[in-house]
Amino acid sequence: MDTDFAVRLCDVYPDDRSMILRDNIFRMRFRDGFTVNDTAFMDEGVIYEIEIELANTCHTFLTGHRIRVDVTSSNYPRFNNNMNDGGEMYVDGDTIVATNQVYHEISHASYLELQVDNSTKISSFNAIDSVFLYPNPIKGNSVLNISAISGIESVQIINQTGQVLREFNNVNSDYLTLPITEIAEGVYFISIKTRNEFINKKLIIY
Repeated sequence: MDTDFAVRLCDVYPDDRSMILRDNIFRMRFRDGFTVNDTAFMDEGVIYEIEIELANTCHTFLTGHRIRVDVTSSNYPRFNNNMNDGGEMYVDGDTIVATNQVYHEISHASYLELQVDNSTKISSFNAIDSVFLYPNPIKGNSVLNISAISGIESVQIINQTGQVLREFNNVNSDYLTLPITEIAEGVYFISIKTRNEFINKKLIIY
């Protein structure tokens, strides 16, 4: 037999939005290596220990946020389906339902290992770090808050084709409250002109 274990590391907001930070998948037949000779299938009823690594990331979990780890047996279409039959991969066929278990007992503990940096020292400061959007992602028909250390002169909301959907000129303030109305869900860009430079940031509307 063969199956997959897919893992997602998420930041859960106070309003229960869950945003994916990193994800990965582990195919059990490759637990001993990735060559043909390393292929090792599973036996029913046997407990296997595996380690799933996620790519490096740097993220701050704000006060009131929670860490979520999702463990599933599939993450399609991001990763290819596993038919769970131990047969040839990447071909069409009937899928066998895999019933997987994640153990939490002392003798078979499951855990998340995170490196935590509690340092408050700032070793470098980029211009893009001087502009803040909150909340982001943002729910449609709500209010976006924008603040800039060097002051805001104008703001544009631009879609992925380059079309300017909203434009706010002559702001001349360090803070702007921006209504997000009649804009479809999706990924957009906020172009902000401050007193010193132009800064572009990604905005997600859901």
